[in-house]
Amino acid sequence: MFRLIAALVAHRKAARVFEYAQIQRYADDSFYAFTRGATFVAACNDGGASGSRRIIYHEYAEGATLCDVLGAAGGEGCVQVQDGGFDVACRDGGPVVLYPTPV
Repeated sequence: MFRLIAALVAHRKAARVFEYAQIQRYADDSFYAFTRGATFVAACNDGGASGSRRIIYHEYAEGATLCDVLGAAGGEGCVQVQDGGFDVACRDGGPVVLYPTPV
């Protein structure tokens, strides 16, 4: 839990997320996603199931790569914007925090 909180606090400071408005990107009964600046956050309430959603309402450029800032290593946890959208999967009901990688 400490590592999760430390990673979120470090990202929040570096990305200065609270300087931006929160924009809802997707919502249904068990999945909610929003952005603040370039940071994409998804939260799941699916009882631990690993569901995936296609996000098409976003501001990322085609071909952009977004990686999970919560520590997915070696390129795991990264998604690429293709055909106007990207897929986000929650792992074991946990949050996903994606941020664009430098070009």
